[in-house]
Amino acid sequence: MERLSPVSLALYLMFGFVSIASFYYLLLHPLKHIPGPFLARFTELWRSHRYFNGHWHEDILNLHKTYGAVVRIAPNEVSVVHPDLIKTAFGHGSAGTAKAPWYRTWVALGGTSGKNSPPSVSKHLALAVMVLRYQLHTVLW
Repeated sequence: MERLSPVSLALYLMFGFVSIASFYYLLLHPLKHIPGPFLARFTELWRSHRYFNGHWHEDILNLHKTYGAVVRIAPNEVSVVHPDLIKTAFGHGSAGTAKAPWYRTWVALGGTSGKNSPPSVSKHLALAVMVLRYQLHTVLW
C-alpha cells in the first residue's frame, strides 16, 4: 500500500472537515430554520465582505425585505427588525436572553456583577483614567 503525501493527507482532512461542518450547519445547527443567504449558514466571510463594501445598511434592509423580520447573517448571528422580537431578544430582566461573556468585563476590572450595571463612582473614575491612556490621540503622540 502506498503512503499518502502530506499534501494529499491535508486535502483529505480539509475535505472531511468541510463535509462535517456543512452537514452540521445545514441539518443540525439550532439556527438552521432561520432564512438568509446560503453562504451565511457556513461562514462569516459573507457578512464581512458586505461590511467592507460599505453598503451594509442597504444590504441588511434588502435582506429583511427578502427574508422577513428575522434573517440569518452569519452561522451564529441573526438580524431582527420586529419590535416585539427585539424586546424578547434584548429585553430587560427575565424577558431578555443571557448576556454574552464579554459583558462581564466590568467584574474583571473591579465592577459589580449585575447585568450591565456600572461600577461605583470611584471605580468608574479609575477605569476612566485607564481608558484615557488608550485614546487615539494618546496612542499616536
